[in-house]
Amino acid sequence: MKNTENPPNISREMIIQRFSTGVKLVSQENVHPMRYLYKGPTLSDLFSQSHFNVFLLDKNSLLIDGNEPTLELLGHNSLNEAIGKAPFESMTHECACELRANDCEVLTKKNFKIFDEDVLRQDGAIFQSLTFIFPLFEGTNEVSALFGFSVILNKQSLSMAMNHIAQFRLLDLLAPSMNIPGIEIENIYLSRREKECLQFLIRGKNTREVAQILGLSKRTVEHYLENIKNKMSVNTKSELIEKAINLLL
Repeated sequence: MKNTENPPNISREMIIQRFSTGVKLVSQENVHPMRYLYKGPTLSDLFSQSHFNVFLLDKNSLLIDGNEPTLELLGHNSLNEAIGKAPFESMTHECACELRANDCEVLTKKNFKIFDEDVLRQDGAIFQSLTFIFPLFEGTNEVSALFGFSVILNKQSLSMAMNHIAQFRLLDLLAPSMNIPGIEIENIYLSRREKECLQFLIRGKNTREVAQILGLSKRTVEHYLENIKNKMSVNTKSELIEKAINLLL
């Protein structure tokens, strides 16, 4: 098992609160009663009551802590088995690089961000995740770790997750307007990558050309297009193009 590098001192009884452009964990005895009308949920509350994935990563993207849905998604039987491992170890190399790049962006910019993450496992399984990642501050301006939660689309209810997040006041951690990277067309949600693939397909590009433009493998682009066809209930690329054009007009 790998060891997380310089992990912050974290207890599940600590309270998560907004701090600067990210979050901060505060021990319950240090929460000033006059400063915080709503003191926030504890990590224990989040981990035990959330049906979506909630996790903490160190600066190398190695797992510090996570709830049961997170462990199930990653294929681990216990938290002890998962701690110190990267969540994307079971993913394809291309997918792992993209997920790590997302974490690095949050670490570098010290600002939370919402990502459309297309998770491609080595066993061929594909998941779409709407992932919220926050820098976890320790002290005044030092990022010590990452806090995140994600919803696996078409498996975990996005609307239920957002309502649950709102009840815990986690939406207070976000900016007034959430910039969701994907697009919704007639109640059909497409991830950022799906949207890009569809746009180039409509412009007459074939799968190989789309892959070259986006810097993806041809197989990955085919995965995305197959997923879009399933969402739009069509069987062929020509039907997909026709339906997409009609919906966008």
